Amino acid sequence: MVDKPYSLEGQYRVVLEDPQQLDEYKIECRGREEDLGRYLNSDVHLVLKINESDLNRASLQFTRPLIYYLPGEFGQVEILNKKEVPISFRLEKIESK
Repeated sequence: MVDKPYSLEGQYRVVLEDPQQLDEYKIECRGREEDLGRYLNSDVHLVLKINESDLNRASLQFTRPLIYYLPGEFGQVEILNKKEVPISFRLEKIESK
């Protein structure tokens, strides 16, 4: 999931330089069976955070780690292999039609 300010919706898209970088983030977790089920069946496990201030940089190319999304609603789930491996991406302007 990409978390970006509403003001950037429809303005910029995120383009991963190498989608295989996501392989570094394969999640291993443990917890109660029902909590794990809720977590594993959820749509969001990792978040790429984009800030409006990112547009102030000279280059719209970035390298940063993903954030593990694990809100309390999933109960007691623990990520066993947390990584902070940066991924490379760029913000690409969406041309208006």
